[in-house]
Amino acid sequence: MFRHAGIDVKDIKKACERVKKAGAEVVVPIRLVQTNGIETKQAFLKGPDGEIIELMQLISGDF
Repeated sequence: MFRHAGIDVKDIKKACERVKKAGAEVVVPIRLVQTNGIETKQAFLKGPDGEIIELMQLISGDF
């Protein structure tokens, strides 16, 4: 079992709604994160087995 899964998405609002409809609980709502020339939106949700699901949408910059 894993504790954290990070998923890169193109539309974080749609992805977050889809995951919530599937039964996930929002732990950290969508927020803007800016660091080291990268700008992203991210949200954290809790899955059915307690795992944390991170959704991230890259706004600008590159990894």
